[in-house]
Amino acid sequence: MSTLDPSAAEYVDDVAAHLGPLSATAREAALADLREILAEGVTPGDLGSAADYAAAVVGPSSPAAADGRQGTILGVPYDSRGATDAAVRSRLWDPSNPAIFVPHVIGVGWSVNLGAVAVKLGRLRPDDYDADVLGAIPAWATGLVRAYSVGVAMKTAVFAAAAWRNADAEGRVPSHFTLLGKPDRWGDRRTVLIPYVVAAVGAAVWAARSATGDDRLIRPALGGFINAAMAGTAVHTELAARKPHRNHPLTALMKAVTPPAIAIAATVLPVRAGLRALWSGTSSSGAPSPGTSRPSPGTSSEGK
Repeated sequence: MSTLDPSAAEYVDDVAAHLGPLSATAREAALADLREILAEGVTPGDLGSAADYAAAVVGPSSPAAADGRQGTILGVPYDSRGATDAAVRSRLWDPSNPAIFVPHVIGVGWSVNLGAVAVKLGRLRPDDYDADVLGAIPAWATGLVRAYSVGVAMKTAVFAAAAWRNADAEGRVPSHFTLLGKPDRWGDRRTVLIPYVVAAVGAAVWAARSATGDDRLIRPALGGFINAAMAGTAVHTELAARKPHRNHPLTALMKAVTPPAIAIAATVLPVRAGLRALWSGTSSSGAPSPGTSRPSPGTSSEGK
């Protein structure tokens, strides 16, 4: 595919920003069609505004919008479907969407689109993520991500047990921290620590379940995010229980930074493995991949 001129490329980005209701793979398919149309000589002016074009692609309002489960309040998005809906989860990892902030998976407000962050960091290109790549992801890559969730769930249990042993004379452990990581609130160790372990084990089991489409990546990545958050909190709680009069800024920082970093790595690794499989001509099963030609991972998209 020939390189689009700047105005056409900007139009594609503008359309992508309006395709929020679509899943990541559906969005990329729509954008691939749009790029093809523009490469054939159709101009953005022929297609109308980016918002109108996107509305035509998305089609009529979704059932969720029609029954009030999805919409906006004073311009702020809300969604009540939650992480149990695969299409909603796909917002959290959507490299084809340039928007960094997307509607929350559940509740009112915005979450971070880690796929867009990966693109901004140069780890992927927006068109690296499509059905061909998903189909070519090796089993070892997704298995490694799922194994990470299990391992970190075990880490959470170990540090929760250590924090339990280090509870004060009244059986309390830190339940809240200052910005510098010093405990400023305490709670009963049962109500503080048991939920960490339950959430970690539940996330590991949920992430390990078989999935199709976008969910092959998003489910284990989200499980890894939750487990990294639970493990970081358990580590911080155990350390603060042993040294309650100290600040723990590095632990607090790692607790905030590690979960999104893990989620990005848990999706970039399988995608890049899928790209390498396509580039080398093998599928996820190790069989030759049918006639797919893509540039090597990390190469420029010029001349695609």
